[in-house]
Amino acid sequence: MSTNCRLCACDISGNAPHGLCPKCVLRAVMEETLIGKPALKAAPATSSARRLGDYELIDEIARGGMGIVYRARQISLERVVAVKTILRGNQASAEDLERFLSEAIAAGKLDHPNILPIYEIRRDAGVPYFSMRLAAGGNLEERLARGLPAPPDAARLLAKIARAVHHAHNHGILHRDLKPANILLDHDGEPFVSDFGLAKRLAVSLGATEPGSIIGTPGYMAPEQASGDSQHVTIAADIYSLGVILYEVLTGRLPFTGASAMEMLRRVVEEDVTPPRTLDRRIPTDIEAICLKCLEKDPLRRYASAEALAEDLERFVSGETVLAEQSNPIHRLARLIERNSPVVEFRNWSRVLVVSGTLILLGHAATFLLIQTRQPEWTLSLSRGLQLLGETILIFFWRPQSNRPRTALERQLWSLWLGFLLAHLSGILAGHGLLLHGAIERAVAIPAYWTELASYPCFAVLVGLAFFAMGSSYWGKCYVFGVAFFVLAPLMPLKPEWSPLEFGGLSSAVQAYICVHLRQMAK
Repeated sequence: MSTNCRLCACDISGNAPHGLCPKCVLRAVMEETLIGKPALKAAPATSSARRLGDYELIDEIARGGMGIVYRARQISLERVVAVKTILRGNQASAEDLERFLSEAIAAGKLDHPNILPIYEIRRDAGVPYFSMRLAAGGNLEERLARGLPAPPDAARLLAKIARAVHHAHNHGILHRDLKPANILLDHDGEPFVSDFGLAKRLAVSLGATEPGSIIGTPGYMAPEQASGDSQHVTIAADIYSLGVILYEVLTGRLPFTGASAMEMLRRVVEEDVTPPRTLDRRIPTDIEAICLKCLEKDPLRRYASAEALAEDLERFVSGETVLAEQSNPIHRLARLIERNSPVVEFRNWSRVLVVSGTLILLGHAATFLLIQTRQPEWTLSLSRGLQLLGETILIFFWRPQSNRPRTALERQLWSLWLGFLLAHLSGILAGHGLLLHGAIERAVAIPAYWTELASYPCFAVLVGLAFFAMGSSYWGKCYVFGVAFFVLAPLMPLKPEWSPLEFGGLSSAVQAYICVHLRQMAK
């Protein structure tokens, strides 16, 4: 259920803290004006440097990019808690304050036994802070440094974390920064998901982020998140991060590492993960399958929810058959074919491909008709020349104006297209050069148009090679297109006169298929 913020009247969820949006909560905390709600009122300042309102700070237990966490004693209730303050204190910017408080706002909406509860938000001497339950067992990162748990124990741990994350998702909250350092433990090893500082509502970001900014920790980010599309990530990004944590708990290392953050992000986006059993053959195949399903590059191939992941982990623990497919040659081949580049710039090329495919089909159909009706040789050259000219004009003058070759992938695709165009032209000139000198006519008494037909198998092989190159970097299904042209090439000599229609028909069909793929990406 949605309603309106009590101060600015913007749309908010029905269970928003105090009936205010995040920005108004920030303003209320700083101005102490929570409209009849004294819970966020500042506590009286104290003279002790080790006090924050009702809390006596004992020692620092954690420090991050946004805040400092202290072990503290709440004087009024005589209990030990954790208190988090903003790192820059009174020097913090409005953006820092908003992001800092977003953690308390997000976690404050959630009530789950494995999510660290927030007790209250207050302010002292102009510095906001909030108190929360103290997880005295440290965090998962520190636990892993002392040794890896057995796979069943790892599965039980991740199942609890996944159910907590599912609870957050059900309340419209994406975490976006799941990692072992943000999984706190109590003395019994019970996990608590914490640090919602980068959390995002499914409709509106809770923290201050810029479109195109990279939000999260590089080694734990999903490919779509690492590519800078942080404004459109879904729950699948959190499921990927859970898969990274599971991978690390099983193997003791991250799926992708790098000398720099950018190198790590590049590998997350472009490279395939090394299966856990490649690093340790003692890891059971079922839990490896669960882990790899979480780490799929395509979000649609991951678990549909964190709850589904938890259920599969629990099946593994109980010895039941898991739903995740084990990695076998057929499965790896299917993943290779479905592998897709997350580069979004090509989504706008669909209409270009529709017209280009039509030009190709019409051009080769015209060649077929000219040969069947035994037209002069110059008409074949004119037809082919007009087709190539039309495709060139289309590509250079009707392409999306923003799509100039800037990235390595774009440059590769442009190079392949230009290389094929030049190879095509070179083959035509070579064939006509032989005719010009009479070499073919002296050797074998055949009509001139047979040289044109003989070039089609060569063009099919060239196109097949181009698609194979695209399969490695753009879309795995391009391998299938390449094989189709390789199969067509040796079949053409059986009925040479049909070669133009066969080549043109297959080329236009492939372009139409890619067009549909691009439009699906755009959606």
